[in-house]
Amino acid sequence: MKVLFCVGKQAGVIGMLSALADGHKAAGAVCYDGITENLAKLLSIRVYPKVSEWDGEGDVLLSVHGREIVPAGTLKRVTHGGVNVHPLYFDF
Repeated sequence: MKVLFCVGKQAGVIGMLSALADGHKAAGAVCYDGITENLAKLLSIRVYPKVSEWDGEGDVLLSVHGREIVPAGTLKRVTHGGVNVHPLYFDF
């Protein structure tokens, strides 16, 4: 699958590396910090400043520690929708 990554912090790095290690391809990356942007560039993944500026097509949007509300028009360009992951410890 072609994945649009919306990623930040170490959790975003793990999300990107996990999807790529599983054989998925990158449709682009919206990076919210230097660590994820550096990784995307190292892996030759095109980086976009905001999710609304992504102009490609893909199969799924993977947001791991993302910071934006994804516009409806962007979701229409990913055939299988999106997954939003926010790692957070809750003490129950």
